[in-house]
Amino acid sequence: MYVSIYLVRSVVTELRRRGVREEALLDAAGITSEQLRDPSFRLSVDRYEVVVRTARRLAGSSVRLGLLVGESSPTAGHLVGHLLTNAASVRDGIDVLMRYRRLLHETMSLRLVEDGESAHVIYDSQARDPQNGAFEADAMIVFLLRMGHLLSGANRPPLAVCFEHERPDDIRDYVRLLGCEPTFGASRNSITFTRRLLDVPNVHCDPSLSVILERRADLVLAEQDSDAHLVDRVRDLLRLGGPLGNPSIDRIAERLGTSTRGLQRRLREFGTSLSEIGDEVRRSVACDAIVDGNVPIKELADRLGFSEPSAFHRAFKRWTGTTPQAFRAAARDQMTV
Repeated sequence: MYVSIYLVRSVVTELRRRGVREEALLDAAGITSEQLRDPSFRLSVDRYEVVVRTARRLAGSSVRLGLLVGESSPTAGHLVGHLLTNAASVRDGIDVLMRYRRLLHETMSLRLVEDGESAHVIYDSQARDPQNGAFEADAMIVFLLRMGHLLSGANRPPLAVCFEHERPDDIRDYVRLLGCEPTFGASRNSITFTRRLLDVPNVHCDPSLSVILERRADLVLAEQDSDAHLVDRVRDLLRLGGPLGNPSIDRIAERLGTSTRGLQRRLREFGTSLSEIGDEVRRSVACDAIVDGNVPIKELADRLGFSEPSAFHRAFKRWTGTTPQAFRAAARDQMTV
């Protein structure tokens, strides 16, 4: 699963405003300056988690970086942003974001619930790191509120805002940006507002331009899905093809009926590589096996290409932030809830 470089640019821009050089962030995630400038580049969700985690550290623990990114992220510069600002109404804008969200973030989960005189936009973060999830929720809620104000022309505060994460010590930025004091420790991240605002016309909408933009977005999404299918096939071949320590690009290309150079080029255009996909597969296989608990660590380490169990333990902690034993215990606790 992948994330548009546009989201990384928004984080980089906010760090620059705070006097932080972008090199530290890019180096941590293995992103080059050329990739940052490439509007078509995408990176894996795991690498994006590294971006967010590193950005939070660089900004400092006292800074609610997600709020600031949500406040400053430009709508221009990405196709979805142009579609949003040209939406016919708030309802249409939410529909656009739900239809084309995968062009920004393939794991983004957004839904609209209408209840009597109220409407609720609910955002579910899929981040593995809870602090990254708080960052994403902060950024998305503020961005959605900005879009709602833009499309409806009504700059009124929402009826309510809820966050799943715990209340920080200082909530002044929340109140400033949201126009109300939000609820923390809630069961979901959401904005609640008056339902009739959903269908207030956006006076700046150009229907003919909207049709052109949607056709373009449909085409890009189809192309992206085609590439994603290729990555899925590579992922499946790695998962089913035996040892994962040093996958052969030649063998994978042969199984796919293409040349080695052609496969490398297509994966590079998609913002990934065989080694990166292989690392994702090793992580997935490791997590599944650890939860299952029936495969000895030595055998699992051998299958995943590690020279010894201690190397596997280090890699597993890098992947998940915890030890295999703690990961298994947490997973089984969730199953019993």
